[in-house]
Amino acid sequence: MKEPRTIILEEKPYKIRQFTLAEIEDMNLLVVNPIPAADPVENAKRTYERMRIVIAAALNRDHPDMTAEKMAGMFITLPEVNEAFRQILDFTDLVPIKPKPNGADQGEAMAVARAA
Repeated sequence: MKEPRTIILEEKPYKIRQFTLAEIEDMNLLVVNPIPAADPVENAKRTYERMRIVIAAALNRDHPDMTAEKMAGMFITLPEVNEAFRQILDFTDLVPIKPKPNGADQGEAMAVARAA
């Protein structure tokens, strides 16, 4: 099993743990199956909603109260949401984070998340 990983939301750490195969399958369906809409604004809303659903699913085991709906009303920054989503995709191996070609650091948020 993988060691838990920490993501940051509202500047607070949250652990994510190994997922069951069924959880990974559900996340994969959300990530790879676009929900197209004729309106680009609606597409953007659906993208952010999917990100919240995936993050909520990742936190569900230890934080069942952390729902996608609850997150919508929290003061989570866009960089936190993006980094949390990236970390979850990497943790599940759905979309592994690739090192930059020049070996540059992936960013402070990732370093903090991995160190915690």
